[in-house]
Amino acid sequence: MRLCGPGVQAHEGLEDIKEISFQKVPPGHQHIYHVLIGKFDGSKLGKTREDFMDIMTNEFGLRMIVQYYALSLSALPEDGLRTADCPNLEAYWDHSFSFPGGAAFRMRPLIT
Repeated sequence: MRLCGPGVQAHEGLEDIKEISFQKVPPGHQHIYHVLIGKFDGSKLGKTREDFMDIMTNEFGLRMIVQYYALSLSALPEDGLRTADCPNLEAYWDHSFSFPGGAAFRMRPLIT
């Protein structure tokens, strides 16, 4: 069975861009991509997640969002979460982005 839909289109359209990665789906498994969260690492290009999101908005008309926030970065110190030691989560969050639901678009080179 071949999966289709906006999440799969986005995933396949971006898979050749080495600065963008998505969660790994093990062989023999499928993913419905209800919320497609990716990671952008433009450090070798001197680009940030915000740069990538701006390109997607300004050049492709697709507004990217940061859907989930690391609770350990909460601005509420009284909840005790700010003292949590979550370096992997915080590093991932700094680079994560997601596609709005129903986003279908044709991909062109994003970074030159």
